[in-house]
Amino acid sequence: MLNVAELCALLAKQDDGSFVDSLLALRTILLLPSSSECHLNIRCCDQHSCFLTDRCLLRLLDASKRETLSSTQVHDIGRLLNSLVDTLRSLRISLSSAQKTSTLKYVWQYWDYPAEATRHQCIKLLESVLRLHLDDCVTCREARVDKSSAWCNWLVGVLETVVRSGEGLRSRYKALLCFATLTSPSTLTEKLGDDFPERLLLALNNRSVTVVVSELLCFLLSGASESQMRMWTTHLAAGLSSDCSWLRASLKERVIPLLFKNNSRMCISLLEEMSGELNNNPNNRTLDARLSIARLRLRFDKSSIESLSWNQLLDDDVMEDSLSHAEVELRLSAWHLLIDQPKLSQ
Repeated sequence: MLNVAELCALLAKQDDGSFVDSLLALRTILLLPSSSECHLNIRCCDQHSCFLTDRCLLRLLDASKRETLSSTQVHDIGRLLNSLVDTLRSLRISLSSAQKTSTLKYVWQYWDYPAEATRHQCIKLLESVLRLHLDDCVTCREARVDKSSAWCNWLVGVLETVVRSGEGLRSRYKALLCFATLTSPSTLTEKLGDDFPERLLLALNNRSVTVVVSELLCFLLSGASESQMRMWTTHLAAGLSSDCSWLRASLKERVIPLLFKNNSRMCISLLEEMSGELNNNPNNRTLDARLSIARLRLRFDKSSIESLSWNQLLDDDVMEDSLSHAEVELRLSAWHLLIDQPKLSQ
């Protein structure tokens, strides 16, 4: 019966393909040990102090670069890398910046892979590496406590890599959501630049990323500073009065209801601010947006004791103009608002 050290020595001599297969079969022994003491003493030879960092990590990354990998092999390597990084974190074993950067090369290589399971492994690995880094980096630990402190160059570099990736890449927005969760929404918004809110709203037009972009939007709004909230209000009001029907529908049917579910008070306040923003620029699209906001307010207000009525949200002349408007869509919006009005018996 081989002990762990002898087993590691044998594995280290295998080619990349056999190494991955063997490690996958033995992952519960090597990557998820029952005791950290056993794990820390794993050596594959006298030159390597840690089998995990000096052998496993390098061999897995080398294996991931092969051009002949099947989808199963790509996924298996991702699973092993995730197990490896999680184990390192649980044992408080650090990786150098170069090692973390090399590990993330798997993410950048496969995060747009056709298989959903592999893309999931990539985002999970990104999160694991970021958590490992945040546990170990003094600069980033200070930045998490003191919002005025700067994040380290390595973390900022990873974020810039994500931001520079393709706009239509679903994993890109999942990665940004991961960053927002681990750092802070307001910090992420600052790092992404002044044009990011507009670009994020435009991404809702891409139906393949609508769900994750909606989640990211709600998360950024939930942690926005006062000045950022004013900025978001302007952009959301513009989106709700956009000429793009898909963008308007995404905001009304997905983003705003999700925001209300997560933070009802903030959502109501945001709708009020958006309505005021739209009053300053009257036209057909803003009129439709105001009707939509009023409908949303009535829908969200059903849980309150004193129900709102439409004439508390809109002036009578606005409703009259809408009901007699030349555009069918506006007339329908006005009628929908009247239909949504709570009945006296309710």
